[in-house]
Amino acid sequence: MKGLFSLQNDTVQIEEFSYPLEEFLRDEPDFKAPKNGELTYHRGQGSTLIIEGKQSEADKDYPSEDMELYIGRKSMYRSAHKARRGAVKPSKAKRSARKAAKPSANKPAAVKKEEKSQTTQISKPVTEEKNNADH
Repeated sequence: MKGLFSLQNDTVQIEEFSYPLEEFLRDEPDFKAPKNGELTYHRGQGSTLIIEGKQSEADKDYPSEDMELYIGRKSMYRSAHKARRGAVKPSKAKRSARKAAKPSANKPAAVKKEEKSQTTQISKPVTEEKNNADH
Protein backbone atom coordinates (compact mmCIF):
# COMPACT_ATOMS: atom_id res chain seq x y z
CA MET A 1 0.00 0.00 0.00
CA LYS A 2 3.06 2.28 0.07
CA GLY A 3 2.69 5.25 -2.22
CA LEU A 4 -1.08 5.08 -2.64
CA PHE A 5 -3.40 8.08 -2.78
CA SER A 6 -7.04 7.57 -3.68
CA LEU A 7 -10.26 9.51 -3.53
CA GLN A 8 -13.56 7.64 -3.43
CA ASN A 9 -16.96 8.52 -1.98
CA ASP A 10 -15.77 11.78 -0.39
CA THR A 11 -12.97 9.97 1.45
CA VAL A 12 -9.27 10.47 0.79
CA GLN A 13 -7.16 7.38 1.39
CA ILE A 14 -3.44 8.01 1.86
CA GLU A 15 -1.78 4.66 2.27
CA GLU A 16 -3.54 3.18 5.36
CA PHE A 17 -4.97 6.52 6.55
CA SER A 18 -8.56 7.51 5.62
CA TYR A 19 -9.41 11.20 5.72
CA PRO A 20 -12.73 12.95 4.96
CA LEU A 21 -12.48 14.94 1.73
CA GLU A 22 -13.98 18.00 3.43
CA GLU A 23 -11.10 18.10 5.92
CA PHE A 24 -8.50 17.35 3.24
CA LEU A 25 -9.75 20.37 1.29
CA ARG A 26 -9.24 22.57 4.37
CA ASP A 27 -5.60 21.52 4.39
CA GLU A 28 -5.17 21.55 0.61
CA PRO A 29 -7.54 24.23 -0.74
CA ASP A 30 -5.93 24.11 -4.21
CA PHE A 31 -6.80 20.44 -4.70
CA LYS A 32 -9.50 19.99 -7.33
CA ALA A 33 -11.58 16.96 -6.43
CA PRO A 34 -13.14 15.24 -9.45
CA LYS A 35 -16.90 15.63 -9.56
CA ASN A 36 -18.67 12.26 -9.43
CA GLY A 37 -15.40 10.49 -9.94
CA GLU A 38 -12.66 8.45 -8.35
CA LEU A 39 -8.98 9.21 -8.41
CA THR A 40 -6.20 6.75 -7.70
CA TYR A 41 -2.47 7.37 -7.67
CA HIS A 42 0.03 4.53 -7.35
CA ARG A 43 3.65 5.55 -6.89
CA GLY A 44 5.52 4.84 -10.11
CA GLN A 45 2.32 4.21 -12.09
CA GLY A 46 0.80 7.70 -12.17
CA SER A 47 -2.80 8.74 -11.61
CA THR A 48 -5.95 7.11 -12.89
CA LEU A 49 -9.22 9.01 -13.00
CA ILE A 50 -12.57 7.23 -13.32
CA ILE A 51 -15.64 9.35 -14.03
CA GLU A 52 -18.96 7.68 -14.79
CA GLY A 53 -17.29 4.38 -15.57
CA LYS A 54 -14.79 5.90 -18.02
CA GLN A 55 -11.14 5.50 -17.11
CA SER A 56 -8.49 7.98 -18.18
CA GLU A 57 -4.95 9.02 -17.36
CA ALA A 58 -4.97 12.02 -15.04
CA ASP A 59 -1.29 12.98 -14.87
CA LYS A 60 -1.99 16.40 -16.37
CA ASP A 61 -4.68 17.34 -13.83
CA TYR A 62 -3.04 15.49 -10.92
CA PRO A 63 0.73 15.55 -11.46
CA SER A 64 2.84 12.95 -9.71
CA GLU A 65 4.80 15.66 -7.86
CA ASP A 66 1.60 16.90 -6.19
CA MET A 67 0.42 13.41 -5.35
CA GLU A 68 3.80 12.56 -3.82
CA LEU A 69 3.54 15.74 -1.75
CA TYR A 70 0.11 14.69 -0.41
CA ILE A 71 1.45 11.25 0.48
CA GLY A 72 4.43 12.84 2.21
CA ARG A 73 2.11 15.01 4.31
CA LYS A 74 0.14 12.04 5.63
CA SER A 75 1.32 12.52 9.22
CA MET A 76 0.36 16.21 9.09
CA TYR A 77 -3.16 15.32 7.88
CA ARG A 78 -3.44 12.66 10.58
CA SER A 79 -2.50 15.21 13.28
CA ALA A 80 -4.94 17.79 11.89
CA HIS A 81 -7.74 15.21 11.76
CA LYS A 82 -7.05 14.13 15.34
CA ALA A 83 -7.06 17.76 16.53
CA ARG A 84 -10.35 18.49 14.76
CA ARG A 85 -11.95 15.38 16.19
CA GLY A 86 -10.78 16.37 19.67
CA ALA A 87 -12.13 19.88 19.27
CA VAL A 88 -15.56 18.64 18.21
CA LYS A 89 -16.00 16.15 21.04
CA PRO A 90 -15.00 17.68 24.39
CA SER A 91 -14.20 15.20 27.11
CA LYS A 92 -16.44 14.65 30.13
CA ALA A 93 -13.95 16.52 32.33
CA LYS A 94 -14.31 19.62 30.16
CA ARG A 95 -18.10 19.38 30.28
CA SER A 96 -18.18 19.18 34.09
CA ALA A 97 -15.79 22.14 34.31
CA ARG A 98 -18.19 24.18 32.17
CA LYS A 99 -21.11 23.25 34.41
CA ALA A 100 -19.16 24.36 37.49
CA ALA A 101 -18.37 27.68 35.81
CA LYS A 102 -22.07 28.52 35.26
CA PRO A 103 -23.46 31.21 37.58
CA SER A 104 -25.33 29.77 40.52
CA ALA A 105 -28.54 30.96 42.15
CA ASN A 106 -26.58 32.28 45.18
CA LYS A 107 -24.74 35.00 43.25
CA PRO A 108 -27.67 37.44 43.00
CA ALA A 109 -28.08 37.22 46.79
CA ALA A 110 -24.44 38.15 47.25
CA VAL A 111 -24.98 41.23 45.12
CA LYS A 112 -27.87 42.31 47.36
CA LYS A 113 -25.64 42.04 50.45
CA GLU A 114 -23.11 44.32 48.79
CA GLU A 115 -25.85 46.84 48.02
CA LYS A 116 -26.92 46.83 51.69
CA SER A 117 -23.38 47.48 52.88
CA GLN A 118 -23.08 50.43 50.48
CA THR A 119 -26.35 51.83 51.81
CA THR A 120 -25.08 51.52 55.37
CA GLN A 121 -21.86 53.30 54.48
CA ILE A 122 -23.77 56.13 52.90
CA SER A 123 -26.02 56.57 55.93
CA LYS A 124 -23.09 56.68 58.40
CA PRO A 125 -21.63 59.93 57.14
CA VAL A 126 -25.08 61.47 57.30
CA THR A 127 -25.40 60.36 60.93
CA GLU A 128 -21.96 61.75 61.74
CA GLU A 129 -22.88 65.07 60.19
CA LYS A 130 -25.98 65.23 62.41
CA ASN A 131 -23.85 64.42 65.43
CA ASN A 132 -21.38 67.16 64.51
CA ALA A 133 -24.22 69.59 64.00
CA ASP A 134 -25.54 68.83 67.51
CA HIS A 135 -22.19 69.70 69.11
